[in-house]
Amino acid sequence: MQPIGLQTTEVVTCPETWQESHNCSLAGAVSLCNPFNLPIADEDFHKGFNNTYDKELASSLRRIFKKHGALFEDIGGEYNIPMAENAKTVMEFDEGLTRVSFGFKSADDYYLHSSSSDSIKHVCTPLLCIQYKYCTCMYQ
Repeated sequence: MQPIGLQTTEVVTCPETWQESHNCSLAGAVSLCNPFNLPIADEDFHKGFNNTYDKELASSLRRIFKKHGALFEDIGGEYNIPMAENAKTVMEFDEGLTRVSFGFKSADDYYLHSSSSDSIKHVCTPLLCIQYKYCTCMYQ
C-alpha cells in the first residue's frame, strides 16, 4: 500500500508533492483549506468576520508558542519574541517568528514567496483540494 498525504491549513501540503513531484512516493494527497495565495488571504483576514478568526488564530498561536517559547531563548537573530508572544494578528506572529524561522525579510515577503498558487501547477501526484469560504467554528 502506498502512503497518502494529508494537510490541514498549512501553506505546503508536502514538499515532496509540490517541489519534488516527479520523485513523490505518495499515491495521493489531500489539502484542506490551503490559503493558496497568502497575500490575498491576509487581505481577507481584515474583512468582516475574518477579523475575529484572525484574532482567535493569533491567540491559538500564542498559546502554542508559550508552551515552546523556551526553545527560542537566547537564539539570537532577528526574532522578535515579545511580538510573537503578544501577537494580536497572525501577521504579527509571522513577523515576529515565522518569517525569521524560514529566512524571509518580512511577513509580506514570506506570504509572497510561500504561496502554493505558484507551485501547484507542478504537482503530478493526484491531489484533492477541499476549500470552504467561511469557517463556522474556531478551535480553542
